[in-house]
Order: sequence, then structure tokens, then C-alpha cells
Amino acid sequence: MKRYITFLLFAAILFTFLPWLGDTLFNTKGEPREAIVALSMIKSGDYILPTSCGGDIPYKPPFLAWLIVLCSWLTGGVNEISARMPSALATIFMVWGFYLFLSRRLADKGNARLIAVISTAVTVTAFEVYRAATACRVDMVLTACIVGAILLFNRRREIDGRPSVSLFGLILMACAVMTKGPVGMILPCLILGIYFLLRGDNFWRAFGMLAFSGLLSLAGYAVWLYLAFMQGGQQFADLVWEENIGRMTGTMTYESHVNPVYYNFITVIAGMLPYTLAALMGLAVVRWRRISIAGVWSGIRSMQPVSLLSLTAIVVTLVFYSIPASKRSVYLLPLYPFLSYFTALMLLEIASRSRRIISIYSGLTGFLALTVAVVAVVVNAVDMQAVTAGMKPDTASFITALHEWSVSFAGWICIAIACIVGFYTFAAIRGGDGRCVMGWGIASTFAIYLVLSSTVQPALLSSKSDLRFARVIERYSAGDEPVYQYISDPMLRYYTAGFYLNDRIVPIQGRDPKQGYVMVNDADKKDFYDEYADKYQFSAVYESKVKSCDTRRTVTIFYFSSDLR
Repeated sequence: MKRYITFLLFAAILFTFLPWLGDTLFNTKGEPREAIVALSMIKSGDYILPTSCGGDIPYKPPFLAWLIVLCSWLTGGVNEISARMPSALATIFMVWGFYLFLSRRLADKGNARLIAVISTAVTVTAFEVYRAATACRVDMVLTACIVGAILLFNRRREIDGRPSVSLFGLILMACAVMTKGPVGMILPCLILGIYFLLRGDNFWRAFGMLAFSGLLSLAGYAVWLYLAFMQGGQQFADLVWEENIGRMTGTMTYESHVNPVYYNFITVIAGMLPYTLAALMGLAVVRWRRISIAGVWSGIRSMQPVSLLSLTAIVVTLVFYSIPASKRSVYLLPLYPFLSYFTALMLLEIASRSRRIISIYSGLTGFLALTVAVVAVVVNAVDMQAVTAGMKPDTASFITALHEWSVSFAGWICIAIACIVGFYTFAAIRGGDGRCVMGWGIASTFAIYLVLSSTVQPALLSSKSDLRFARVIERYSAGDEPVYQYISDPMLRYYTAGFYLNDRIVPIQGRDPKQGYVMVNDADKKDFYDEYADKYQFSAVYESKVKSCDTRRTVTIFYFSSDLR
């Protein structure tokens, strides 16, 4: 029975992520910014330091771009599917490895596979992981490499009885470094080093092994740095310094995701939804007792290895990313599998102690599954013109997009699954035991994400995409001629429209074109006129009513010509 549940779990994971990767258009500047690097690699043949957007060099090492290029061979080019596939596959392989790690190592052999199944399910249905698993960003690939390296080095220690080098762990650590720089080596080495010391291993042996492994994992990165510096020169060196040292020390030339320390804790609480709600409800069944420092330390030292490694990974990751001023929720992704393990233990404890609380929680997720399915059907079927009449253009476009979205056959299946799972959840609440109710609550969470992935997200998020601007420009400027942009902020680009135009958009600043088309933010129009009115004659060919997903401003597309007659 447990093997059957395991099969269903991984089938659900595959079905939740893979079929829908290409259904949602790029709708934030982050995804096309990564994808356009892979696109420029294929166009230029430069796989070391390609330039895009008229001269920009990549902010990060090229491993993700290489993976996108590999996936593009399967999809016929760089598109939404090939760009997001590395993140989805990284998530799947990571949770599969974590499942094997838990199922083979937990002291409670009778429940080991059940705990592993629940931990895996919680990991992929935690909101932060679900969101990152379907995004073309470096974060999920980095996370999978870091988590995999930690598990493999731990496995090597179990086999040898002491800290030892793991070849495959070393490879994953090197891949992590080639994904986002030295942090891919520093974080797993810190976690493993502290864990080894807590297990009573010799300090110098653990330090020496990790120092050797860490330095070796930097070898490929060092070669890439040298080759890239030969191409990019001082501009590249300055960028590497700012992205690694400057971001860590808070000395960047511009503010990047600057947040206070408590931000990390808030994002973890939000990122673990909906299970955060279960944790809050579970406080009612906690057996409170006086806590002493000596008791806590004794409890930590007596933990079984899986729990100790998980706790170490959570604490070290939180502390490590609390140091720099730059803080983002995705930086904390490596702690989610380990936190999901403790969440699984918590859910089992609640289910065994209070059927009422687990029923309330599962009833809530079952109700949400039914609600999401019903709302998707109603909004798609009912004319929403009267509802959207008084709304802002951006908000109205969301509702209109969901109404006009053509739900696929697979999408209707997902809606039906959500309804069935929701009804079965309430049936389990009426007659099942605590674990059965808990299982259906988790299944309801999967069902919610299925409807979101197959129907809601493609409609709502695609309506934000700057593909509309690319289509307008294609009507006027076909071929390979450059299209220009004028943005006063040097950090902003029209990445989304640029991706869909095959990387044709370049800044007009510093160039002297005779004629062409230029995209201008509404906030930059005055500056644009002041700077170029004496050089060009302008005529607006398109004015948007909705904001660009990249600049968060409305856009005007001008035709310009140096003929002032």
C-alpha cells in the first residue's frame, strides 16, 4: 500500500509541474533575463560570456543557461518550456533524492516511508518551492545542487564512518558554484561542517576534507572566470565583485532587495503555506514545559542523525542569509526540504493527538480545492463585462483573460480532479482516521496547484506579459533590424519583449540610428523629448493602457526618423 502511495505521489509531482511549463508566458523581468542569455549563446556561439540586450553581460555564471540550451534541443529552441524545464527537473530530482534519504535512514522503520512520502509532498506543495519549481531562475537549480551535495557528503560519512570526500557530492557542489558563484560551495560546507562537529567528528579532519572539497569545487568556476575576464575585461571583474562581495557586504552601487533580518522569518512562514496554518492549529496540542539551555543542548545532541542534519541545515541557512543586507525569499529555498521533514512529523503528531484539528485543517484545504475549481469554471463561463466595467485596466485585464482563456481538455480534467479530491476530503473527515484525513488534506493542496498550473496561472499571468508589445513591433519592424528602448534607469530593460523579439531590443543611448522604433516609459517621455527632439522627428504608433511587466509603467512606441523636414 505504501509503495502504491509513493507511486501516486511522484505521478502527482510530475503532473503538477511538467505538462504546464509552456502554458504561461513570461510575465516578470527575471525569467526572460535568464532565458535571453541562453538565446544569445545559441545566436552568437559564445558559451562563456555572451552579450544580450545590446551589450549586457550576464550577472551570474552560465550553468543555468547551459541547461536551457540543452533543453532547447528537445523543444526546438529557447522557449518557455526549455527555459523552465531545468528548474522543474531540478525540483523533481531533489525531492526524489530527499525521499530516498529519509526512507532509508529514519530510526522508525515502520513509518520511515510514510514520513518520507509526507515530507516530499510537503516540500513540493510549500508555496515557495512550488513557485520556484516552475520559474526560469537560478534558484531551484542552485537549491537542488546544494541539497544534493549535503545528502551525498552525509552518505559518504555514513559509509566511511568519518567525514570523507563524495565524488558526486563534489560534482553537485561544483554545479552549484557554476550556477550562482561561491555561495554554492560556502553554504553546504558550513552546514556539513557544523553537523560533523555536532556528531563528534574530529575538527581538523572535517575542516580539511571540506576545505579540500570546497576549493576543488571552485576549479571549474576559476577557469570560467579567467576565460570570461579575457572577454569582458574590467567590466566583468567589477560585475563579479559587486554580485558576490558587494551583495554579501552590503556595498553594492545600487540597492538590491535590501530587507531587515526579520524579513527572512516572515518569508519562511509565508513560503510554507498552507502548512503554516496547520502549525498554528497544532499549537493547541503541544505539551508545553519549561525549557532550559542545558535541556535544549541535550536534546540536540541526542537527536537522531536525520533530525540533527535537518535542524542544522535550517538554522545555518537562516543565519547565513541574515548577514547580508540583500535578502530574498528564494535565497532560503535550501532549507525547505529539511523544514518539510519536521512539518511531516508535526502533521503526524497532530493527526494522532487531535483528529478534530487535523479535520479542520484538511477541511480548509478541501474547501479551497473546491472553491478554486468552481471559481475557475464560473469566471470562464459567465460574461464578466459588467464586473470589470469599473475596474482599473490592469485588474480588468486579469478577469477578462480568465474569462477568455480556452481551457484545455487536460485543464478540465484538473478541475474535475480538484472537485473529486475536495469531496473525498470531506468524506474522510466524516469517517476516516486522523492519518487518512491528513492525507486527503495534502491531496487537496496538490489539487489546488493542479488547477492553478493548468488553468488559472496561464490565463492571469499571461495577461501581464509584454508579448503584446513584441507583437505590435513585429507589425511595423520585421526582420532583424534593432528595436530601441529609452529607459532612464540603467538597471531596467524590456527583457520580456526583447526575448519574444529574438533579442532585438537595444538601448538608444550611445547609438546614432537614422530611423526606427523606440519604446519609451510614460515616466521617461519628457526626458526622451528633451534629449532627442533636436535630432529626430517622432510619431506615436502605439500607446499601452496596461503597464509593462518589466518596468511597471505604461509604454509608448514611437517611430522616429532623423529627417526633420
